[in-house]
Amino acid sequence: MSPEFLPGISCLTRFVVIFAGQFLDGAKNKPSLIYSVSDQPGSLFWTLQVFAERKINMVKQASRPIDGKQWEYLFYADIEAGVHDPQQCSLLDDLGNKTEFLKILGSYPKGRDDSDPSLACSQES
Repeated sequence: MSPEFLPGISCLTRFVVIFAGQFLDGAKNKPSLIYSVSDQPGSLFWTLQVFAERKINMVKQASRPIDGKQWEYLFYADIEAGVHDPQQCSLLDDLGNKTEFLKILGSYPKGRDDSDPSLACSQES
């Protein structure tokens, strides 16, 4: 790969595999969620508070505009939690009460530690 495409020393490539199989649940897996909130002050905060109160680590959050709806967004989140874990049984209910739309996109195993030197992309000189 050309050096101008590698901004840092290491890089990661992620792939998505879609299949109709069993949902991966538990602390060693990361569920991906998508949701939208009302256009009101604090509405995003209230969803984030649901995760914070349960000490759930959100490893990624991104927003994307909703096509055809000006100033409305979908929020994509990857979390480190078993959404079907008995300790988290109210997570989806509480999150659903604070969102206009909520869907679990799926779950995937946690990756290896990013600090692992074997994950670094090699740069040819």
